[in-house]
Amino acid sequence: TVYRGVWLSDRPLDDNEGADGDTLLSLEIPDEVVGKYEWIEDGKTYREFLVPAETVNRYGPVRVEKDD
Repeated sequence: TVYRGVWLSDRPLDDNEGADGDTLLSLEIPDEVVGKYEWIEDGKTYREFLVPAETVNRYGPVRVEKDD
């Protein structure tokens, strides 16, 4: 199956959770917008969403977060 969209999470993820790289991008989208795109899997400690790019683009631009 092919899925299309932008993967988002409710917190920064690390290599063990499938994220790779050293740049953190952030974007604020209301829960009532992304909630219907939630990708629910047992055992995850974070919320994950597969959101259509057109929806994500309405809430941009993304911000590059500084590494503290």
